[in-house]
Amino acid sequence: MDTDVLEEVSDIPDEINVIRVGKGIQQIVERKRQSNPRYKQLSERVKEVLEQWNDDIIDATEALAALEEVQEHAQEIEEQGDNPDLSDAEYAIYLMLTDQYPEEVTDEEQAELIACEIERQFDKKVNRDFLGWKTDPDTQKEMRDAVISALAETNSLELYEHDQFVNNCVQYLVENHN
Repeated sequence: MDTDVLEEVSDIPDEINVIRVGKGIQQIVERKRQSNPRYKQLSERVKEVLEQWNDDIIDATEALAALEEVQEHAQEIEEQGDNPDLSDAEYAIYLMLTDQYPEEVTDEEQAELIACEIERQFDKKVNRDFLGWKTDPDTQKEMRDAVISALAETNSLELYEHDQFVNNCVQYLVENHN
């Protein structure tokens, strides 16, 4: 992420800066959100700040301060980097498990086990040997089956009951594989 986003616009009125900075951060966070679930909260926070400013709940100075906090948090996420022991897809799923499902996944070891098994099932069951595999309906079904098989294999089928869990896993698998 560009660390100078806020500094570059310091000579422009705060009201214009809110729009420029907010939209810039939002674009970056939305793009990264596809491969890392931690950016989802930042994306929602940017939208919230812009809505509050637009509705005159906060002024431009407060909005810029809040956006600066979002940018700093995004930089922290970036600096934390990836887990070198996990693939990008495994890491994205691991983060989702530890951040969003603390009642079902009680420790990091369990989250890592589930994430690795989802990746293993994905590699085993999903045909990626053709152009367009990411959007092919049969491949989408194979990916869903791989996630469900991994949940069964790790005795974690309670995660299947969550509306978006399987879909989010499929999204992270697609976004993190060529």
